[in-house]
Amino acid sequence: MNKLVSVITRTQNRPLFLREAVRSVATQTYPNIELIVINDGGPNCEQLVREESTGHIQQFTYKQIEQQSGRSHAANIGLGSCNGEFIIFLDDDDWFLPEHIEKLVRSIESHPDSLVAYTAIQCVDSEKKKLAIQFKTPFNPILLIASNYIPIHAALFSKKLLQLGCRIDESLEVYEDWDFWIQASMLTHFLFVDGFSAIYRISDDSGFGVNADSQMAYNSSLILFNKWLPCLPQDKLSDLMRCVQKNFVNEQLLQNKDQDITNKDLAITHKDQEISNLDVEIIHKDQKISNLDVEITHKDQEI
Repeated sequence: MNKLVSVITRTQNRPLFLREAVRSVATQTYPNIELIVINDGGPNCEQLVREESTGHIQQFTYKQIEQQSGRSHAANIGLGSCNGEFIIFLDDDDWFLPEHIEKLVRSIESHPDSLVAYTAIQCVDSEKKKLAIQFKTPFNPILLIASNYIPIHAALFSKKLLQLGCRIDESLEVYEDWDFWIQASMLTHFLFVDGFSAIYRISDDSGFGVNADSQMAYNSSLILFNKWLPCLPQDKLSDLMRCVQKNFVNEQLLQNKDQDITNKDLAITHKDQEISNLDVEIIHKDQKISNLDVEITHKDQEI
């Protein structure tokens, strides 16, 4: 029997994006899906959701918040509305590839000791062209505290996490998903399922995460680090520092390689300029030779 999966989509004022997102849920290969759309203060779009809730969406719930309450509050309303045994978020500007949910459900069912399974995510720009940015880091709970490498729609999780007390922290304006994954990582091991099966849109019109406002991101980072760093035992804190140091060393190596490439590019540019100057000299020499040929021709005619 295929267990019910609840998909939570937060939206506000992006009907074109929302239609794509809902359509990607409707075309999933997994056959038992519940869609929950939380509209956080935007124009009512229930009819749009109703039109697109076909295919394998067995039922949908639409909730309209009249005054904007924030991403985190909207997420908790969605979590409180779930009937599925498994839950996954999908923000309105992103979308699933057809096999996404089935792949994650089958993986987590094969490993009942894990309550979270996630996969790789491909990033695209506003024109849906692939970007170099990809999320495909295998699970490392220490690295997760230092860096959020799991986009919110990459992971499917068991409803048991909610029974164990996991919720979205509404004091966070952004990074609420990162905080949620840290909560979950304290309770269970995450399965990483290789292969890309969902798309993360990065553009001026997309959500937070990569494009987060710098001050908002800074404030939320402080809340998050102050919340979780004191909870780490000494050995985990030491592991975290080693992880940060290793990343620093790797960044330095990359910077050095980038500088080497820049220096080589400059050397090539100089060589190209020298060749260009030589080409100009050759042109001048050829012109002189041509002029001399003309003079010789005139002399021959005189002779």
